[in-house]
Amino acid sequence: MNRLLFHITSPQEWQKAQAEGMYRPESLEREGFIHFSTAFQIQRVHQRLYNARRDVLVLVVDETRLTSPLRWESVPGAEMRFPHLYGPLNLEAVVRVIDLSASDLEKELRNLIRPSSRFWQDAFGKFSFALGVLAMLPGGIVMTHTLISSIHHPEANPLMPVAYSILTMFSALLSLVGGALGLAALLQDERKGFASAGCLLNAILFLLLCLLAAMALMAGSA
Repeated sequence: MNRLLFHITSPQEWQKAQAEGMYRPESLEREGFIHFSTAFQIQRVHQRLYNARRDVLVLVVDETRLTSPLRWESVPGAEMRFPHLYGPLNLEAVVRVIDLSASDLEKELRNLIRPSSRFWQDAFGKFSFALGVLAMLPGGIVMTHTLISSIHHPEANPLMPVAYSILTMFSALLSLVGGALGLAALLQDERKGFASAGCLLNAILFLLLCLLAAMALMAGSA
């Protein structure tokens, strides 16, 4: 995947670049290079140097299309190195222009740098929900057995015979894995439908199974 670089400019400077066929901002004449940022740096640059202004444009540049030399250099007061373009920016390298007056920078960055994460987020959320439903099958058998056992033999261990203990552990394992996948999907934010449902379903089921295990321990020690 090609590395994307980002540069903040004004609509007026971008219009001038389009008319000239090359982008030459004032910083190129003043400092000898054009300031760029990575996807992980651009938001901080926008907030600190531009006061989160929305009347600016963000140029999205494909590093492999640049015709001027690019150098990664340290900047005073910054821990990370920043990309500096020593020469004009050829317009063919600009793959997208983000107008912050009509777009949210954070959302646009998510769409640009994590195109595959949506697939995995949706997959994790759906797997989480599916595992929760699957865990309900053995869990439901155990709970039904426990309910019947508590009615007819209230003093008996609800997880006996051993097969019910195995089903309980299997169901708890499925709910743990399902909950972890749901949490992983939630941490990626955006669309949370299946992830939220999967987390909730698995959490409730796991708590019920823990309650059954506690009842079994109490019955065994009695």
